[in-house]
Amino acid sequence: MRGFTLLEVIIYLALFSILLGGAVICSFNLFTAAAYGGTRTLLTEESAFMLGKIEQSLSEDVQITEPRSSENADVLRILKAGSQQTYSLSGTDLVVAEGATPQVVLNASNVTVAKLRFQHAPSGASETLVTVLTLTARSENGMVFTHVATSTVFIR
Repeated sequence: MRGFTLLEVIIYLALFSILLGGAVICSFNLFTAAAYGGTRTLLTEESAFMLGKIEQSLSEDVQITEPRSSENADVLRILKAGSQQTYSLSGTDLVVAEGATPQVVLNASNVTVAKLRFQHAPSGASETLVTVLTLTARSENGMVFTHVATSTVFIR
């Protein structure tokens, strides 16, 4: 007799089904992990960009007018080369305005700024500005991620 018996075919189909099910589960986990990693990377890059913009504004000779020394605020106003720059929240967006120009949104549309805090403190002969950003983003499958970023800039 040639060929397979019915029992052998059923056993082979069962083994094949188990292997195929494992492959589907592994694929799903890989795609989910990639989406999570992408969202976390997005939040890290966004926070680095926004903090970099603020640090760049403070790199030259500036005067911080708000928050005052030894105070906290959710708005940063600086005088730079005779022009005022303002960093603040507009809803869930971090915006910057310079002089009379319209506000420019710094964060991507799928990232929201949940919290923005500036702390201006004297530090010996110099002064410091500590910026704290709390960002949130939703991954492709709907999971919400939060990222807190902090930056300290020494001025003068």
